[in-house]
Amino acid sequence: MFNNPVQIVLNDKDFLRSPEPGKGGRHKDFFDDSDRAFQKHRAGLVASVDQAETAIKQSGYGSAYLKVQMREESLAKSYRPTQVVFKKGQFPCVGADNVGMLYFHAPSIHLSTLRRNIRQAEDTVQTRISGNSGEPYKAPSRTRSEVGAIKSIEITSPLDKRVFSAMDALQLFEDPKTVSGYLVELFETPASPGFAEHELRKSLKTLLMGLGPGARTLPLQQSGNVSILELRLTRSEQDAIAFLDNDSLSQDSGTEWYDPMVDLDPERHERVLDTLARHPLVRCIHLPIQLELANREEEFTQNTSQSLQAKVKIPNLVPEGRYPVVGVVDSGIGPILDPWIIDRFDYLPQSDYDLVHGTHVAALLTVGKRMNDPEIIPEPDRCYDL
Repeated sequence: MFNNPVQIVLNDKDFLRSPEPGKGGRHKDFFDDSDRAFQKHRAGLVASVDQAETAIKQSGYGSAYLKVQMREESLAKSYRPTQVVFKKGQFPCVGADNVGMLYFHAPSIHLSTLRRNIRQAEDTVQTRISGNSGEPYKAPSRTRSEVGAIKSIEITSPLDKRVFSAMDALQLFEDPKTVSGYLVELFETPASPGFAEHELRKSLKTLLMGLGPGARTLPLQQSGNVSILELRLTRSEQDAIAFLDNDSLSQDSGTEWYDPMVDLDPERHERVLDTLARHPLVRCIHLPIQLELANREEEFTQNTSQSLQAKVKIPNLVPEGRYPVVGVVDSGIGPILDPWIIDRFDYLPQSDYDLVHGTHVAALLTVGKRMNDPEIIPEPDRCYDL
């Protein structure tokens, strides 16, 4: 406060001692006065764990990711079942999805503990007397509260991991506007510490390296907690199957990028997609990305280009000069800057070009100082320091 900068704190002891954990409000019973319904619900969750254990044994991977749907009335963070049912040391929470959907990594060796944690929830809730008011109140345990907060437990079905067919994907791959392969989203990132020790990650690497000649797997930059791989199935037989970590994609790794033809064999695509969807570490598979033209601006005509050329002299490349290479992802660049263009990826018919914005961006890279005040762009032409 401006007029009273010195404050007197009378309850200073409250700031010198941290509160004891677990001393919050009373636990909520999501089956209040419905003990039989709770017992049936608890038995259903135990049966779901049994089904998950059977599925993990059949898969041979040793663990899976459980999809836990919370009740709508239990969406508050304090109701998450992470203190008793899914203890962090045994079942780490690796993500969330939609409203009230949590994902937990569940090793098969801990599933017996998970069953025991659920069964420990009491059949009936005790009634206690308040020491302050003398009134009776229901006192459910934390275990009963967590078990009641859970609506369902299941393993993500392979059928839910992709919502398209191989033929849908092949139609995109035949379109020159398609600029990526399949995008494979994982529950956890392969680049995290301990990658080599994680059995699921090692088995995924083995799976990717066994997809046949021309299968190329590249990790995309991690966004938040989401890890995505790009998988391309090509006809090339000269490169081995690659599961590349971030270090091997660095500038000094010697990795040479080229773009071989996409393999359009539908049986191979269907087989690979099915195999990937069955791996526990795979969260979902997305179709490849296509570039689309945004709203058109004014037409960039040849007269506009000639008018600009009359006002601004485009510098020539200096022989033996060293220039940075910049990729301009846009809807085209005018012919006035052709001497500075190394290569193009043209997927649009010429009638759909919209060269205004792309030419403006490319002009900043080459003649930015000439077209603007030197105080705005002090860098020399031929290289605009972004």
